[in-house]
Amino acid sequence: MRLLLCLMLVFAFACNEAGPLVGPEEDVGATAAKRDEAKMIPVKGQGFWAWDGTFLPPSESCANAGGNASAVYRGVANISHLGRVTVHVSPCLDLVAWALLYGRETWTAANGDQIVVYSDTRLSDLPEGSTWGYYNVVESGTGRFEGVVGEVITHGTIEVDPPGARGIENFDGFISSVGTSQ
Repeated sequence: MRLLLCLMLVFAFACNEAGPLVGPEEDVGATAAKRDEAKMIPVKGQGFWAWDGTFLPPSESCANAGGNASAVYRGVANISHLGRVTVHVSPCLDLVAWALLYGRETWTAANGDQIVVYSDTRLSDLPEGSTWGYYNVVESGTGRFEGVVGEVITHGTIEVDPPGARGIENFDGFISSVGTSQ
């Protein structure tokens, strides 16, 4: 049971080392204001991921938030308005309390443009057939997604495959139309 719980936490979302990590103390008011002004378009999709079972030391920002471990999983997804993307996730975890503190997930399109989503809110009502779910804020993007904002629900299933796991991730939400949030 602890392995399954831990795997659910690992799958959650990322402390992306590629950029500055924003913890729960971030002021989300500016992001919400940008989202309210933007023309929103629906995004839906599904992806597949794998984790090799390796835990990593926490990043500095993860440790400052009380985390004591991280992990990395990678996958691919097809998401409307984005196309085929690679997915990189590395959650900030507290393995003593078996808790996800926060996470960040990066979706990279074929041309290298990226969307970054942030999560620290677990869904209380899971869609049917799902074993985990999170509410995520779309916080930034690069290239054609520069200035993007939005909200995406992610949920899916986990299959334990010792020493790691693999699973399915579903995406359902809204992002700002390209160019409307700048």
